[in-house]
Amino acid sequence: MPEVDRFMVADLGIWGNLVKTWATGVDHVGGPNGKDYLKRPTTIAELKEQLAKAGAGAIVPDRYQDLVIVQSTDTKLALALPEAKPLIAAEEDIKNLGAGYAPADFYMDKFQAQPRDPGEPVETKLLIHAMSIGDYTIRNCK
Repeated sequence: MPEVDRFMVADLGIWGNLVKTWATGVDHVGGPNGKDYLKRPTTIAELKEQLAKAGAGAIVPDRYQDLVIVQSTDTKLALALPEAKPLIAAEEDIKNLGAGYAPADFYMDKFQAQPRDPGEPVETKLLIHAMSIGDYTIRNCK
């Protein structure tokens, strides 16, 4: 199965601070350009511009044409569902290629997490993948 091109960020710290800035209206990016980030991007072009200016090292594939930012409130639960194509591709890789489902690098670096055993049964790998997707969806970026 061909690799799915995805939105990727090299510096998750900068990305996280951009998200915090957009969510709170308080500058978490810092530096002389900080106030430039207070306005949430409304287009892919604005998103790419802010990511580049902040130095996040992001790749936003050209296939993306629209941007939607949703935010939960005290009375509104916003569920951000993952894109179907890469989700299905990951499941197929786990089933057919024996690929594992490893935590993000920062977990490994900061929390001394142990990599998953590549010899685990496919069912276990799929369960870990499903738990990660479910956790991502319900945490609401807390």
